[in-house]
Amino acid sequence: MRAAALHADDPQMEFAAALITLSGPQDEHRQHAQKAIGGAKTDSLLAQNLSARFIGPQTETMSQLLAKN
Repeated sequence: MRAAALHADDPQMEFAAALITLSGPQDEHRQHAQKAIGGAKTDSLLAQNLSARFIGPQTETMSQLLAKN
C-alpha cells in the first residue's frame, strides 16, 4: 500500500515482500528480491540489512538467501 501511495516501488517493502514469499510463488519472490537488491544501491539501511547474516556468522547473507530462491 505504501508503494501505491507513493506511486513508486519501495525497496524496503520489496525486501519485506521477498521475505514473505520465500516459500511462496517463485516468480513473485524473484521480482520482489530483484527490486529489493536493486534498491539497496540508494538505500544504505536496506544495503546493511541485505548484507546481514540470516542467523549467525556461519550462515548466508540476506541477499544470498533471497537470490538463491
